[in-house]
Amino acid sequence: MRTDITKHYKRKERIGKGNFATVYKWRKIDGAQNEISTEEYAVKSLEKRRNIEMAKKKKGDNPLLHEIDIMRMCDHPSVIKLYEVFEDQR
Repeated sequence: MRTDITKHYKRKERIGKGNFATVYKWRKIDGAQNEISTEEYAVKSLEKRRNIEMAKKKKGDNPLLHEIDIMRMCDHPSVIKLYEVFEDQR
């Protein structure tokens, strides 16, 4: 799990918001050239505090970690693909 998404991607605009997450459009930064790619990615941003509260209510079952585990197993052209997971203090 990486810790600083801004070293690898450049955030563009917000494309959606729900109760527990916000989705942004990001573009990958080419590490060698430090150029921003034209390929776009959807990045789902969740607040840790809310996920910790949900895990406490479910007696330790963390829905976020469960979702990450499921997404890592998915590999189908009709299903969104999880490429990377980043974690920071928030």
